[in-house]
Amino acid sequence: MTKYAGTWSSTCMTEGQQTVRMSLVLTADQKSATGRMVADAYNQANCGGPSAQLSLPFNASFVEMSGSAEKLNVSDGFETTTMIASFSADGRTLTLVDGEDTFTFAK
Repeated sequence: MTKYAGTWSSTCMTEGQQTVRMSLVLTADQKSATGRMVADAYNQANCGGPSAQLSLPFNASFVEMSGSAEKLNVSDGFETTTMIASFSADGRTLTLVDGEDTFTFAK
């Protein structure tokens, strides 16, 4: 799971009347990745102006391979869910899918 280590950032996303940019800040070893998921919410379009920040713990552990992707157990401090994680060929883009939502992060 060492490939998950580092800081990963999403593009600016629209959520209702707000825009949001998310980041994952992770350390990792062979079996798990731990750190924080940080969401910066903005009242202006294109993630402009002041933001309100929410930071949650993020812990992921490998479950099994699912095709070319990895199935992970992910905990945010409130609940544990299963996500599918995949990387771009160059390893610079991480996509997480939780069944309902897809989140894409770049290094």
